Amino acid sequence: MRRLIVLLAMAVTLLFVPLTGFADTKYVSDGADLLTDSQEASLEQTLEKASKENGIDIAVVTVYGLGDSTAESYVDLYFEDNYGENGALLLIDMETRAWHISTSGTTMYAVNDAAFNMIEDEVLSGLSDGNYYQAFTDFANDIGYVQGLHNEGKDYHKPFNWLTYLLASLGIGAIGGVGSAQSKKKQLKTVKKKTTAYGYEKAGTLNISNAQDIFLYSTISTAPIAASIARGSGGGGPTHTSSSGTPHGGGGGHF
Repeated sequence: MRRLIVLLAMAVTLLFVPLTGFADTKYVSDGADLLTDSQEASLEQTLEKASKENGIDIAVVTVYGLGDSTAESYVDLYFEDNYGENGALLLIDMETRAWHISTSGTTMYAVNDAAFNMIEDEVLSGLSDGNYYQAFTDFANDIGYVQGLHNEGKDYHKPFNWLTYLLASLGIGAIGGVGSAQSKKKQLKTVKKKTTAYGYEKAGTLNISNAQDIFLYSTISTAPIAASIARGSGGGGPTHTSSSGTPHGGGGGHF
């Protein structure tokens, strides 16, 4: 009987080893409750797929408050504590409406300046519209895309915009044409420009008895101040070191 109990205990132990020894990595932590249950499940699948296809970890974390930490230090240490050497993590703090991306390992070099600008534009577009699911999905796909290029020995480059090039060329040509026409027009003038009316005034006919300055109106121009963005670029550019001594790239700001 005692031998049977021991065998049953061993069988139960072996039954649970696979469950604890091969637990799946969780790529979404929505502490600020920005996603519905279905959105969180879908995003988890997207992040997991992009991570496994490229041999890195891509994760999203949302919180409400960072305590005594800065966004940069929080996201760096969170990545180090929960994931591997290579990858990227997007942090959203809803208390301060801060966002920050931390890159690590090979992903620091995959996300060069051009790639970071592209990712930043797409993420901020979703965040500003309150479409958090779209912003997080774009982040996952964009990191996966540039990491895939890097794995193939390629760098991300901003796509060439032929329309912008054409319009710029036409603008430069128009400015050059106007300048040339004005230059030739000046050559046709035989009379010099006068800056006063003395040449047209008949002597002794103008007598000013009273003069005063009258204030009519004022014009005030305003312009919004863009949110500051600080980042260290990858691709061999400036990086920063976390409190643990691990180098990271990335950057962030507010939305």
